[in-house]
Amino acid sequence: MRVSYAQDDFVPLPEGHPFPMGKFPARLRILSDEGRVTSRDIVEPDETTADLQACVHRAAASAGGAPARAGGRAVRAHASAASPKS
Repeated sequence: MRVSYAQDDFVPLPEGHPFPMGKFPARLRILSDEGRVTSRDIVEPDETTADLQACVHRAAASAGGAPARAGGRAVRAHASAASPKS
């Protein structure tokens, strides 16, 4: 199984946010502890461009959802051609 994960990307979000950031490292630890993923399965996504971020935010807003906020940090996107880390 491949897992997209960027250890350095963490945005503190308010309590009750639908996507609490702490669940991502916790889920990775669980998958690793269960032997479902190893370090070779982890793919670090590339940073996105401002144009791509704006496109995603516009799409979310037009669908009636609130656009995600990245606290001014670059948002990363899974690169389908990325190779796993060693």
